[in-house]
Amino acid sequence: YGGEPDWVSFKATITFLNKHKPGDEGAWYTACANSGEPCHKTAEVTQTMDGNFHCDKCQKRSVSCVRRFIFSGVVADDTGSLWISISNEPAEAMFGGTEAWDLYERIAIGDGKDRYDSTFMKAEYTDWILKCKVKQELVGDEQRIKTNLVSLSPVDYAAESRNMLAALGA
Repeated sequence: YGGEPDWVSFKATITFLNKHKPGDEGAWYTACANSGEPCHKTAEVTQTMDGNFHCDKCQKRSVSCVRRFIFSGVVADDTGSLWISISNEPAEAMFGGTEAWDLYERIAIGDGKDRYDSTFMKAEYTDWILKCKVKQELVGDEQRIKTNLVSLSPVDYAAESRNMLAALGA
């Protein structure tokens, strides 16, 4: 508990993506539009009563924000299944470059719900090579293992087949 995280890579199939967050319109959060230190467009912001966005990290207010993906999902391989947390960069790769802001804007103008749903559905039951950070955390009185998806890449089936043949001595 509390030690260094483990880094693991494995091939898995995405079997479920949790695209709904309670009380929110999508699988994203509002982040600071400041691309410099200390925020780098990743620090969470809160919307104020006047419609602006306040960042506690840089102590700035802005009329705009950026949307960044954050959601969970289930991946599976021959050994079992695992819940993982998925952040912005791996989600964009999984969705073929689609950004959270694009989906948010389409929903906001009223024509994006189907695209939002189909973006998540198209990613389910696809195979990837996943790189994850795994760390044990204490939540309340309970120890849990948290798995964060750091990056993913498509499976190269031709290379995988060559490696299997070589391992078999064929």
